[in-house]
Amino acid sequence: MTVETTGPIVLIGAGNMGGALMRGWLASGVAARDVIVVDPSLRPPMAEFVAKHGLRHETGIPRDVNASVLLIAVKPQMMAEVLPALKPLAGPETVAVSIAAAKKRAQELAG
Repeated sequence: MTVETTGPIVLIGAGNMGGALMRGWLASGVAARDVIVVDPSLRPPMAEFVAKHGLRHETGIPRDVNASVLLIAVKPQMMAEVLPALKPLAGPETVAVSIAAAKKRAQELAG
């Protein structure tokens, strides 16, 4: 399956779940140039993976990006802090997906 986007896939949080999703994207043919990883402190194995595949890594929210897909993979207790900072990444065509357990909606992005 091919997915065409007009902007990057931005992964917020590259821990176990986010990292697994990112590995799957790359394995299925998503180009590394189309993925931006946002995580303030990558664990060494993930940092090595990101470097090996030439992925763009940001420690803070990039201000020069309009995401096609925004995948939010942070711990539920961090959602209230993280979501407001993501607003600059989301445009009218951005698909935002959260995989945070116990959270029903990421309404703050729409506000």
